[in-house]
Amino acid sequence: MCRRPAAAGTAAPRSSTAPAIAAPRIPLVNASRAAVARGMGDAFDGDGTVDGAEPGSLERFERVGANIIGTMKDPGSVWRLSMEVLALGYRLPEVRDRLAAAQREAGRGLVPLLMGGREEDVSDETADTLGMFYVTLMTGLIAQWTFDPGTAPDAAQLTAGLRRVIGAAAADGAP
Repeated sequence: MCRRPAAAGTAAPRSSTAPAIAAPRIPLVNASRAAVARGMGDAFDGDGTVDGAEPGSLERFERVGANIIGTMKDPGSVWRLSMEVLALGYRLPEVRDRLAAAQREAGRGLVPLLMGGREEDVSDETADTLGMFYVTLMTGLIAQWTFDPGTAPDAAQLTAGLRRVIGAAAADGAP
């Protein structure tokens, strides 16, 4: 059977082996993301338990880390969906673009949670450096908890690793 190219404005025929993926509606994705962000903010700060730790301290890093990891342990965790979107991003470019644009704001929200201060006072430069460091760390953590929760690190292990990085940087004389 000879297939003709699809006419302009119509979809090309699908291969029977390629799964059909319907792109989610962007307003629905945005509303869902906003609702998740509001709920996660409260979960990340542990209903005020983080406030007792000095901003920027290893103790605060560990407390926030434990709270973040706590949100990943549920089999129905929103983080599983986040990994699916990440994996399918190449097939859903509009969704990928919107979520990618949200990365800076995610970093901007993590900075005061870990370092103290207010989100609206976080500069773009800080969001693009320290904020993206935290986002990258969290993305890796989400991946580990999604794919192999049995070997994923806990907050104490992450804090011990960070302590070693700080120690090595201090011994090297690096800022």
